[in-house]
Amino acid sequence: MNKTLKKHSIVAFILVGFWSCGVDETENLFDESPSERIENIKNELRTLLLSQPEGFSSIYYPNKAVKAGYNIHMKFNQDLSVEMTSDIDAETAVTISAYDVLFGHTAELVFQTNNAHQTKLVRDPNGGPGSKGGSNTFEYHSNNNGIITLLDVRSDGILELRPSGFVNFTTESVASSDFTLVAGPVLEGTNFEEDSRNIFLDGDVIGQFSYDSATRVATIAYTDASGGEQIEEVRMYITTTGITFFDPTSINGTATSINGTDLLVFTYNEASEQYIADDNSNLIIDDLVLCPFDASAINGAYNVSEMFVGGTNGGLQLGSFFGESYQVDIAFDPADPSRILVTNSPGFNNFIIDGNQSTPTVFLLDLATLELSYEAGGPRIALFRFLSGASLSFDICSDLVSFTSNGLLGQFGFYEFIFTKQ
Repeated sequence: MNKTLKKHSIVAFILVGFWSCGVDETENLFDESPSERIENIKNELRTLLLSQPEGFSSIYYPNKAVKAGYNIHMKFNQDLSVEMTSDIDAETAVTISAYDVLFGHTAELVFQTNNAHQTKLVRDPNGGPGSKGGSNTFEYHSNNNGIITLLDVRSDGILELRPSGFVNFTTESVASSDFTLVAGPVLEGTNFEEDSRNIFLDGDVIGQFSYDSATRVATIAYTDASGGEQIEEVRMYITTTGITFFDPTSINGTATSINGTDLLVFTYNEASEQYIADDNSNLIIDDLVLCPFDASAINGAYNVSEMFVGGTNGGLQLGSFFGESYQVDIAFDPADPSRILVTNSPGFNNFIIDGNQSTPTVFLLDLATLELSYEAGGPRIALFRFLSGASLSFDICSDLVSFTSNGLLGQFGFYEFIFTKQ
């Protein structure tokens, strides 16, 4: 009997000991009350919003169903006011309204009073239903190295806040909004087939890009690995330095890419008028029009049109003045594809000889850029004068191949000739 009681007492003591340990661990896991935990989550978002004294530059996609994005600049103040401007339309002046951080399922950024820049996307200014599907309540989703992501659960929209980098929010945010609004038409591409730009990788065209400033939708087209033609609308927005493809944007279930080549941040190069990828200088979006380069299409006989352009001799033709007629034959050098040989056609007067006063005249072709130059300097025209400071170009995309050159013909003025293939 005593042995039995002693055994049960030991078991009871052990069970109580385990239970006590369990209670202590539970208390350690929940050492904050629910109200305290909620307030801490709210404070985290409040602190992030106030962390940038000159505000945030945000991109807002108000609706998952569309690809249109808007640049909105926001500066959150301690007194729960928010200063805001945007490139939604031409009214870019800063307006002030109220915000707060509340709690629903998690911390939420709530715009408490109307702000013209934000409410334009929520409702029609004439009282009709909002066509953009925007919201005034956003759930805090994440903070990734200072980039704050907030989600609009109602419409599956997304608001991404990035530190503005401004020194003066009021002036720089408006200037930024004005710039990105005006820059939209630069990328205009409402007719995709005619107004697209080529996407180059290492000099090869890998796809086409277009942008419609009215709908704010970017489109890319490319041939996939299986040879199929793909056309995709993607999320992209304009910045003060170029364009950025929003991440993640999906093309065939992968990150924004063409057969593995990512399209992310592109900076506009004003000198070359190209958009160049920040992480790969050989990835370029350019409006350069390419057409098949068929060397054999260049070979042949060419008519010559020539005259002085402007000045006292403007409109005068050497052929008429000298009573001569001109025609030339043009062909690639069979031994060197970078040399184009120009000779005066038999039965016609001499129109062009090279800078060394010999024939044929040689046009040098840069096979990488397709730019032309004279091998021996400016040519002599009609055995009359040398063409100095001469430019030289050709058009292989039109129905008729042509070469154009102009410069000063001695002291007689600016002169131009065009060779057009027969």
